[in-house]
Amino acid sequence: MRQTARPFPRFLLAALLTPLLALPARASFVSARTPAAHAADSALGASISVPVDVPASMRSAPFDAPRSLTVPPNFSIAVYARVPGARFMAVTPDGNLLVSQPGAGKVELVRPNPNGDPVVSDFATGLSKPHDIVFHAVGGTTYVYISENTGVDRFAYNNGDTTAHDRQVVVSSLPDASLPELHGAYAHELKNIALDANDKLYVSIGSSCNACAEDTTSSPVRGAIYQYNADGTGGRLFARGLRNAEGLAFLPGTTTLWAAVNNRDNIACPPTSTDPGCPTGQVVQSYVDNHPPEEFTRVRDGGNYGWPFCNPSPDTAAGYDNMPFERDDQLNAGGGALNCDTADRIDKGIQAHSAPLGLTFLQGTAFPAPYQQGATIALHGSWNRQTKTGAKVIYFPFDGATGLPGAQADLVTGWIGADGNYWGRPVDTAVDPQGNLLISDDDSGTLYKLTYHSSAPPSATSAPPSATTMPAPPSATPAPPTASATTTSTPPTASATSVPPSATSVPPSATTMPAPPTATPRSSARQTMFATGFEGGDAQPAWNDTADFARNVRGVCCGLTHTESSTRQEIAHMGSTALMYSGWDTNANQSFAYNKVFDLRGKNITIKPSTTLSYWIYPQNGFVGAVGRNSVHVAIDMIFSDGSDLRDSGAVDQYGVRLHPQYQGDGGHLAVNTWNHVISTIGATVAGKTIDHILVGYDQPANTGPYRGYIDDIQING
Repeated sequence: MRQTARPFPRFLLAALLTPLLALPARASFVSARTPAAHAADSALGASISVPVDVPASMRSAPFDAPRSLTVPPNFSIAVYARVPGARFMAVTPDGNLLVSQPGAGKVELVRPNPNGDPVVSDFATGLSKPHDIVFHAVGGTTYVYISENTGVDRFAYNNGDTTAHDRQVVVSSLPDASLPELHGAYAHELKNIALDANDKLYVSIGSSCNACAEDTTSSPVRGAIYQYNADGTGGRLFARGLRNAEGLAFLPGTTTLWAAVNNRDNIACPPTSTDPGCPTGQVVQSYVDNHPPEEFTRVRDGGNYGWPFCNPSPDTAAGYDNMPFERDDQLNAGGGALNCDTADRIDKGIQAHSAPLGLTFLQGTAFPAPYQQGATIALHGSWNRQTKTGAKVIYFPFDGATGLPGAQADLVTGWIGADGNYWGRPVDTAVDPQGNLLISDDDSGTLYKLTYHSSAPPSATSAPPSATTMPAPPSATPAPPTASATTTSTPPTASATSVPPSATSVPPSATTMPAPPTATPRSSARQTMFATGFEGGDAQPAWNDTADFARNVRGVCCGLTHTESSTRQEIAHMGSTALMYSGWDTNANQSFAYNKVFDLRGKNITIKPSTTLSYWIYPQNGFVGAVGRNSVHVAIDMIFSDGSDLRDSGAVDQYGVRLHPQYQGDGGHLAVNTWNHVISTIGATVAGKTIDHILVGYDQPANTGPYRGYIDDIQING
């Protein structure tokens, strides 16, 4: 199942070495040195905007309106199947497709159907957050390996199998959110895997946090890769310092493991900063926007790749290539935790906060020949940037002689709408036997098929080729941090329509992407003033884990001193994402915590007499010690422009219970471990007031202990 890498085509190598398109020089925030220009073969990059071909049976949102994506010349793209929450994929030896659904606890089998839509059926069920899928033969038996959040299974596979059988748990007891020390909060709980030609199994154990020293001393080490025999025996630490290595794969024909890694968020300005706009130790949003880069790198046995003590820096002449490290000011300001000069350098940087997930090498596949000496990476997209990035599939050509990647080019873009919001978020790619590139999208629950044509398809119009190499570099001087939330303005519901008859050419650009059609907001209410389901295309929090004011409440996880409020893909009322809240009440007489979530200043959302607030809440009980009678003492709150608040306004819900977290908890109407709908005509008490902030409040004066839960589908309707 392993192929030897073919010689790198000379015509392609020559093209890639010709600087057809270079990025503007990037000035470092601490240095005037200019990085070397990047170049890519323009013929390989995304340059043609084409309509997404959608079968009539699959035109539910976001395909209830025409959608377009940008692809290279001679390619078309279509919706192949709809699979809710689709994550990682693997093509079966007999040419079908397996797709993981972590939220549903199962793996789906997708089979082509010559008479209509593909047939989607359950292949494996009852799993615990299954994620990565790899086929591998051992001793004449073909197995399909499936990672769960707590371990790795393998199932014997025979051509024609439609359900999994002969399950073996080869690795167990991997860390998950149930660990007592994590108190139910594990930021990167899903596991990824790879197997090599020597029948060794590699398991990526993601970090439990954004950046914390505790993960480096845990057992097993988190933010690391472990190696096992194919049967799960002989486990040992292979490499560390990799915060969340989602994409794992071996370069075909070699023993070299590569990883696509999600790097940290909310980084402080480094100890070496001399820029007054980025003082050492301060979190400055314009610096965060471009630091630290995400990582695409070789992983060696015994390697340490820096996290959480050292961060790769793009601010040198080398740019995103073989980046040196900066000390992390929050965890390694003096360099005592790790000498950054000893850390293994990162081969290729990717724009910060792009969230690289699935990694696929194209060598030995039936994908078009010009791309076969290269790799694709799906970028899921950012939350920690002022302007969203990612949400695309990128391509790295590989030099067959050196085994190293060349300059990055965009392969498929356009999942960020003209309004700046996501309407889809790629996760993984796979090549089918016919040479089509399949792309999974967990946000819209879609599998796409990217197809090459020997000549331009009739629906495509040729355009001057352009290659998007690296995104716009960091500016020389970071600007003061800003935060804003995006409200959703909802057009009338679109009827299912056919895609446009022709594609539109896209002018070449190195740093900008063409604007696809505006994403259709999740809510279809025409008088919606604000709505979010926390999904990719919805308004996202301006603050995460940020207390506006609190007393006698601390964090539940990882030594946190503050309460948490951030989006998670764990439990959701609709879709795959909700806002998780948690904290630890330390006083039985007076305890409260109000976390800022949305910043609506400047949005001019003024309450009318008829305005209603609606949201769903899931208070948890028993999960890592969460106390249900605490978890129900939570409610949505608002701060108005005149300084007043919603909780003390006298507003009541549909049961007549005050919309104050203390009274909501005491009302006895909120059930634990299930979704509860809360509706209030807030216009009855706060009409005429303009919303500045939306908060999540906890207030429980009579009990101590942890609380935890989720909030989803917030709507303010006029």
